[in-house]
Amino acid sequence: MLLALPGALQTVVQIQLPGQRFLAYAALWLIGFGCSPIFPSMLQLTPSRFGAANSQKVIGLQMASAYLGLTLVPPLVGLIAARTNMIAIPLFLMAYVAIMLFTSERINHKAKT
Repeated sequence: MLLALPGALQTVVQIQLPGQRFLAYAALWLIGFGCSPIFPSMLQLTPSRFGAANSQKVIGLQMASAYLGLTLVPPLVGLIAARTNMIAIPLFLMAYVAIMLFTSERINHKAKT
């Protein structure tokens, strides 16, 4: 799961290169392709991380969070980009990748203890 995150950060940087429209499109595709296994992997590891008794509640929380993010994040990014400029989208993606890395490492650390 962590292998996809540095690649996602690299492709977010590629989006910011001026005059490289093809690289920006390829970078967005690579971000989606590279990060797509994270959610199913997270759901699959839930029983081993939180125990079989708690796994249904945690998976429900994960699904609710995923739907809430899917509902709220795209309009929020669009609103921010409309009020500022398009440079906000790569900056948002970088912040999102950093949050994913932080939370993933935090959960891995707690799972070991």
